[in-house]
Amino acid sequence: MGRTIREANLASRDARKKLEARAKPYWRLIEPGRHLGYYCGARGSSWIARVFLGRGKYAERTLGLADDTTPADGVAILDFKQAIESARGWFLENHPDTRGTRIGPYTVSNAATDYMNWFRDNRKSANETQRTIDAFIGPNLGTIEA
Repeated sequence: MGRTIREANLASRDARKKLEARAKPYWRLIEPGRHLGYYCGARGSSWIARVFLGRGKYAERTLGLADDTTPADGVAILDFKQAIESARGWFLENHPDTRGTRIGPYTVSNAATDYMNWFRDNRKSANETQRTIDAFIGPNLGTIEA
C-alpha cells in the first residue's frame, strides 16, 4: 500500500502559479493507486501520470506540457481536464489490472494482509509480525469490516 500524499490544487492556472518550482512533481489522486502529477521546473511545466504497481513501485509517463503559458491544444499542450483524460486512457491501456480497489467490504483481514505486504518491503522481522496476526487478529477480528 502506498503512502499518503498531500494533494496539490492543480485544477486552475492561478492555483498552479502559486506552486514553487521543485525537482519532484506535485501529485493529485485520480483513483486509488493512480495519480496525476504536475511538474513545474525552472524552464516549464508538464503533466505526468503514475500508477502504483505494488511493493513501493510506480510506473510513470509524461503526458504533455501544461497550459500555463500557452493555450491547450489537446495533444502536446494539455489543460487540467485533458491531462486527467489522458492519464485515464494510459491507465486503461497499459495498466488495466492495477486499480487498487477491492470487490466487497474491506475487512480487518484485508488490512492485515495489506500491512504485511507493506511491512515486508519496509521492515525486518516480518515473520514474527505475521505469526502474531495469524494467531490473534485473524481468528478474532478477521471478519470485522474496517
